[in-house]
Amino acid sequence: MLTKGLERQFDLVTPKNAKYTYFDFHYETRGDNFIALNELMASLGSLVTKFNYFCEERVSLKVVGLQKGVLRTNCLDCLDRTNVT
Repeated sequence: MLTKGLERQFDLVTPKNAKYTYFDFHYETRGDNFIALNELMASLGSLVTKFNYFCEERVSLKVVGLQKGVLRTNCLDCLDRTNVT
């Protein structure tokens, strides 16, 4: 129900600078098939790498990298504990 509701809202708003990608972590990686994450990363392509992240040098505090986007995940079962994502 949550997925369908989110997809409906995303379709209504139709953001120009956003991409929605459905990925069922538990289903796709069942049986420790974590190689499936490579397919996810390939499907996202340059979206992930072009976002970059904010970074500054410690001593000079010179900014050497700026964040250019946001990658958001909805986590129903705390995927971070796997250290995979």
